[in-house]
Amino acid sequence: MTVSLVMRYKHVSVRNYAEESAFYNAAEFDRHETDRFLNTLLKRQLTATLWKYPAQFLQKFFDYYGAILSYLIQVFPIFILNSYKDMDPATLGKVISNDKSLLITGHSGVGKSSLLRIVKKLWEPRSGSIVRNFTPDTAMFLPQRPYFPPGQLSIRQQVVFPRVESEVPCIELEDSRVMSILSSLGLKALISMQETLSPGEQQRLSIARVLYHRPRFVFLDEATSSLSLDAEAVVYSSLKQNGTSYISTGHRRSLLDYHDWELRLNGRDGWELITEKHQELS
Repeated sequence: MTVSLVMRYKHVSVRNYAEESAFYNAAEFDRHETDRFLNTLLKRQLTATLWKYPAQFLQKFFDYYGAILSYLIQVFPIFILNSYKDMDPATLGKVISNDKSLLITGHSGVGKSSLLRIVKKLWEPRSGSIVRNFTPDTAMFLPQRPYFPPGQLSIRQQVVFPRVESEVPCIELEDSRVMSILSSLGLKALISMQETLSPGEQQRLSIARVLYHRPRFVFLDEATSSLSLDAEAVVYSSLKQNGTSYISTGHRRSLLDYHDWELRLNGRDGWELITEKHQELS
């Protein structure tokens, strides 16, 4: 794949996975990767231009420099002018204690994912307030659609995402740790592109990121919907062993086995908070 095509594919990926990238706090990673592609493209374009310059100065001048300029222009609307529209979903005024795991349920379209967008500050509520007892460094969000940046990244780069490679400590130790995590989740093959992964493998690789980064909290938006029941059990067992508190959304009743409380969203009819003692609060 040529550098030009990789650059275009990266821009399309940033556009198509904007929300997923935001959930991962991946702006710096995507900026770094896009700048890397851009710099490579600029160098190759410049080399080609200088090589042909004496013979094709007038004929090719605007062609080559126009191509470079077009890529520079594309950087601004994607990374500088991008914005999210404010929405107005219903909010909840319940505080969930740190040591309790919570499952958010409800029929499709009731607002489960919208609630996570508000918690993440992708959307701002027009009324009510939210108390967040975590910082961006202590929480991770796994969106419904797994996001794996393109660019022929190694399996280690995909797992340590959104950290850039220069921020990763001792490579040998990190490789060993990454492979141990992948082995525990049944992922041993070194795979670099999301197109080669099944939906279940993509979800397990997303969980591997959580096990690697060890956040205090993780928000999982139907993050095990493509897994078997056995694989789902391994995922939640690994999260508990990792010392990570989790809040999930989902439809599977099997998820109740791994959560202390259930927050049932009923749309216009309100909500119910069901505790481990089967008491309902509304």
